[in-house]
Amino acid sequence: MRRASGFCLALLAVAGCGAFEPKPLDLGPGQHVVFGRIDLSGFEVMEGIVDIVREDQTFSQEVRTGFGAREFAVALPPGRYRVARLRGGKDTLGTPNQVAWELGLAFEVGTEPATYVGTLRIGGSFGLTLRLTVVDELEDTLRVLRTRYSNIPDTAVRALMAPA
Repeated sequence: MRRASGFCLALLAVAGCGAFEPKPLDLGPGQHVVFGRIDLSGFEVMEGIVDIVREDQTFSQEVRTGFGAREFAVALPPGRYRVARLRGGKDTLGTPNQVAWELGLAFEVGTEPATYVGTLRIGGSFGLTLRLTVVDELEDTLRVLRTRYSNIPDTAVRALMAPA
């Protein structure tokens, strides 16, 4: 009996290995890969949602983030985008406890297959003005995202977030 259960565990381990292989990022027609990081480690919010909105209001995307640097990759059509706001709170109880902070950043998505928007570091105290810093960490971000997504292009145009 012990040998059979060991065999089952080995079989599950081999079968489960495929579950951790990179999967393709879902790209709709006319959409391009946009990726970066959001780092909340200098802020009191443990989890949040960053709202990205196309300037003509025809497309929006929510990016979930948490404490520390969190890499993201999303599919967006070409256009100019605003990194509009961060929604979050000091606890995980949900919407009634959320606060929103305006971020006032922007970036452009062109016709290139991939656009890198940088690492957004958010700092400050919960009730005060945020400190926003955008840094270029392209290689580190790509290394992490390639373990998650099989269709991240080898190169990307840099279009770092900047004040709108």
